[in-house]
Amino acid sequence: MTSHRPWAGTGQFFVPQPEEQEPRPTMDAPLASPTTATTETELKLCCPPDYLAALLAHPLFSPEPDAPVATRRLVTRYFDTPAGALGRAGYALRVREEEGQRWQAIKTQGHAVAGVHVRGEWEGPVSGETPDLACLPPGAPTAAVTALIADAPLLPLVVTDFQRTLKTVRSGTTLVELALDVGEIRAGGRCEPLLEVELEVKAGPPSGLFPLALALCEVAPLTVSPHTKADRGAALLTGQPPRRVPAPPPPPVGPLGAGLGAAEAARRIGANALGQLLAQAPRLLSDDEVEAVAGVHQTRVALRRLRSVLTLFGPARPAPAALVADLRWVMGVLGPARDLDVFLTEILPPLAARLEGDPGLASLLEQGRREQHALRAAAQAAVCGPRFTTLILRLSHWLDAPGPLPSAPALGALAEAALERRWRRMRRAGRGFDTLPDPARHALRVRIKKIRYALEVLAPLYAERPVRDTLRALKDAQEALGQANDAAVARHRLGHLALLSGDPVLAFGAGRIAGLLEGQRDSVDLRARETWATVRRLTPPWDD
Repeated sequence: MTSHRPWAGTGQFFVPQPEEQEPRPTMDAPLASPTTATTETELKLCCPPDYLAALLAHPLFSPEPDAPVATRRLVTRYFDTPAGALGRAGYALRVREEEGQRWQAIKTQGHAVAGVHVRGEWEGPVSGETPDLACLPPGAPTAAVTALIADAPLLPLVVTDFQRTLKTVRSGTTLVELALDVGEIRAGGRCEPLLEVELEVKAGPPSGLFPLALALCEVAPLTVSPHTKADRGAALLTGQPPRRVPAPPPPPVGPLGAGLGAAEAARRIGANALGQLLAQAPRLLSDDEVEAVAGVHQTRVALRRLRSVLTLFGPARPAPAALVADLRWVMGVLGPARDLDVFLTEILPPLAARLEGDPGLASLLEQGRREQHALRAAAQAAVCGPRFTTLILRLSHWLDAPGPLPSAPALGALAEAALERRWRRMRRAGRGFDTLPDPARHALRVRIKKIRYALEVLAPLYAERPVRDTLRALKDAQEALGQANDAAVARHRLGHLALLSGDPVLAFGAGRIAGLLEGQRDSVDLRARETWATVRRLTPPWDD
């Protein structure tokens, strides 16, 4: 069975508007007049088998007077050359049998964003069991496909056989075809069960997909399906992981002016921040240690920026409490993993070089790596799990919520009030800096991060040089205080590892490393005091 890593094929958030789709023709229509090209836009979700009954019992799959539920069996054969020329070029060529009729379709690879797959599709009836490229609709990439096939035979390399429960529903201004597919995928003598939900836009904006998906997530732990059925079949055939569906370029934030509505600014900036999260989350799933460490760190950075957007623009576009709770949850899972990564990759190596040959060092490293493995696995399980899927769906729905509040302020007024409030809280947290204990300095660092992230978001509203100078000073202070906090966390970590192991040799080595950290305290404290003094002397850009 293929590994399921939901965000491995996603990237920056951007879902283009689909074209209005035409009704599917019947076999009474002449084969020379098949459907025209459409853009297929669908959200794909995987469901554990134990929750099939719960999904079928959901009101969205219950028949209504104007929305009946249909059940049908679909058998689809995906054709390619023996060398897989079409698949490698990003095409899927299929013939589907449905209620005694056959339909031929060619699909492009497209892209997948926040679980939403967007790709070109050309479909029409076909008389035989194999593709007939002459019957592809106008506008289809017939010449490109023909050139790829050349003189090679077309073979049915992948087969899907499933029962589809189908209903058309309306979500706001969006008409959505809701499908629940239960069956199997077969290729190369291997077989894999298929159980997924597809929500396809038939008309209107894609924003209507998210509330429907969230409603289904209330009864089943659904996760994003990042791969098409054809890609999953190809993976069975080759024994390799399914290919990653590419992401589109990140959506530009666009010009920000003081007169821009704050709600619209929240939508633009939030979409970009969500894009950063979706770009970084796959990195922590990497088997490469350096990439995984960077992935944990950058995913946390992206999450913090999203939290900043939610709090900054709360007056203009309030965030649901459940969304805020989801962000807090995933930060809580990734935090311990990041702390241990910092300890093992940044703090310990230079100190270990000074203790070469210490018998407790090897035991300490071994114990630390075991715990790192467990914390990394928990972080990976979190971003591959149903709650992270729900988080992404909630964020997407929040970004696409129609219209601002009637009383929402303009961006300029909101920005100055929010920045000034954060600035005052930061300065208040830093009073009596020289006598602040470690926890209070960590709290100050959190305040510095909040004002820094907010100013980065709102930088276009102010003069470039004051913003640049302020951000540089905030970053220096944040890093200096971060170094002090990392050392405090490391001392606690050393005690924890020593206690967990019960090994006196390891405990002795941990004590020696703690002593070395203590010896660095004065220089670390000096830099923290100097960088904080620089911040205190600043005149913030909005006061210039």
